[in-house]
Amino acid sequence: MTALVVSACGSAGGQSPSASRPANPVNLTVYVNDSRVSVSPTRVGAGPITFIVTNQAGVARGYYEEDHVTDLHAWMNLELRKVGAHIDGVEFSPYHPEGVVERYRRDSDLRKPGPGMLKKLMAEWPVDVAGSFMVGDRQSDVEAAAAAGIPGHLFAGGNLFDFVRTLSLPRRRTAGGG
Repeated sequence: MTALVVSACGSAGGQSPSASRPANPVNLTVYVNDSRVSVSPTRVGAGPITFIVTNQAGVARGYYEEDHVTDLHAWMNLELRKVGAHIDGVEFSPYHPEGVVERYRRDSDLRKPGPGMLKKLMAEWPVDVAGSFMVGDRQSDVEAAAAAGIPGHLFAGGNLFDFVRTLSLPRRRTAGGG
């Protein structure tokens, strides 16, 4: 349901659109579908842009409101900032074709495996698509990545940082052609 997207910044020099992005090494724990995964990135918030895209069918099913999802993501960022890290952007889809809340009961390109959330983030941020990838815990995450034109990787659990280090990731193009 939840996927982590890491994107190389496409602006000159690979700089973030926000000068206040921290560059401290961190260790953090993330819960993905009630499974605890450890993440030990060397530099969360430095260089690459990090996003979360998540289907939140619980909104459509009436379990909770959009404000609850937004509040959770704000809280997550507050906790991350305590250790010098943050997530640059979060997109969630409240839609589900079998929802009980009428305004959310529909198919939507914003719901994974559709690429809508990813395309929205790519339009709003200086993303270098060639240097981006997505890690998710469901096949729909991989399909959404493919539909958005970036590599997607299925994460079965364990240490997310170790998993990402084993991937054959796209190389960033540099001004020198490398």
